[in-house]
Amino acid sequence: MKNVNKILIGLTMVSLFNQAHAIEKTYDISKFVEIDVDTGYQQRNLTNIVASYQFNNDIIFIGQAINYALNGTGYSLVSPKNLDTNTLHLLIKQLPEVHRNFSYVTLDNLLKAIVGPAYKVQYDHTNREVLIISKEYLEAKSKGEEK
Repeated sequence: MKNVNKILIGLTMVSLFNQAHAIEKTYDISKFVEIDVDTGYQQRNLTNIVASYQFNNDIIFIGQAINYALNGTGYSLVSPKNLDTNTLHLLIKQLPEVHRNFSYVTLDNLLKAIVGPAYKVQYDHTNREVLIISKEYLEAKSKGEEK
């Protein structure tokens, strides 16, 4: 009976070690080298990609800058028919000169800076779409009005 208890305790310890090892997602190459076999944080959270952006003179409008920033992320701007009037007007405004260069920012922060405080950036991670919606429209919608 004592041997059975020792075996059960041993198996429990081995299973706990394997679970912890799997959670950490590391692999021991040797006694001195361990590698991380998990995906990177930015690979799992595409809207938190840290990058530097420089919009050249060919990009004139805010909508162009947003589409350029989303290029290569797997995300796209929602169809214009799903955007409110204020947002449509925003997208055709000229990109401010101060928004032509961003160094080491997340995609989410970049989009929020470009659209400004009057707009909210929302993500549909299922369809990988970005919705920009004016806070004025959201307030009107919450009051039951349509704009």
